[in-house]
Amino acid sequence: MHSFHGTNYNFHYNGDYSGEVIIQDKITGEQIRVESEDIFEFVAGYVRSKRISEIEDMEWKDLLK
Repeated sequence: MHSFHGTNYNFHYNGDYSGEVIIQDKITGEQIRVESEDIFEFVAGYVRSKRISEIEDMEWKDLLK
């Protein structure tokens, strides 16, 4: 199992990003298990929203490069 140590939480996950991700609060030690697919969908929604916003704010010349 691999780990990522964020500012407030530790994330423990499979190297191929399959299965569950264990998210652990650094202060309390409390844990939650979340399916990797759910995290990917959440992050993809965020990235999609950011990209749409960037495109909407572009000048036409930048958009057509």
